[in-house]
Amino acid sequence: MMKKNILTTFGSIATAVFASLCCIGPAILALAGASVLPTFSVFEKYRSMFIGCTAILLGIAFYMTYRKWEVKCEDGSCRVESAGKWNKIGVWCATFIAAAAITYPYFIKAQMPAPKDIFSHQSHVILDIEGMTCSSCAVHLQNKLIDMNSVHSAMVNYETRKANIAFDSLEITPEMLAEHVNKTGYKATLSKNNKGTIK
Repeated sequence: MMKKNILTTFGSIATAVFASLCCIGPAILALAGASVLPTFSVFEKYRSMFIGCTAILLGIAFYMTYRKWEVKCEDGSCRVESAGKWNKIGVWCATFIAAAAITYPYFIKAQMPAPKDIFSHQSHVILDIEGMTCSSCAVHLQNKLIDMNSVHSAMVNYETRKANIAFDSLEITPEMLAEHVNKTGYKATLSKNNKGTIK
């Protein structure tokens, strides 16, 4: 009886671990210094089945632990017994371990920071650029603008002498962009085409 109880207890832990192996496996390997293996993802589709097996095995373990049975003694008398204290502790420990293994993926998802949306405060501005003498000047200025913090993208057109810039409006302003251009040796002013463009 004790052996069966132990088997169901450890079986419930094993199935709970398998149910979350798609998340637990890579984490363990990462902690061990190994590369994260994508093969653990195959367990995800069987997650519901493993969770179901865990519940069944735990149910059997609790039934075998807490049910009472009659034991016949040598003198012919009978007495009622149930599983010992350590068996009960073992079953409850297995339940907590299984619950931790099953809820681990949800806990990890809750702890993951939300991806930064760089476009949540994105604005656009068009600057008129004076002082460019060739297409290389446009490329040089474009690279300078892209290197700025909080600038998401920049496109400088030599033919139209305009710079179309996407930036984080919480960090910088169109005036700051124009000032940055002026420091490179060119002269920038807000284009008339900005009507309805700056957000």
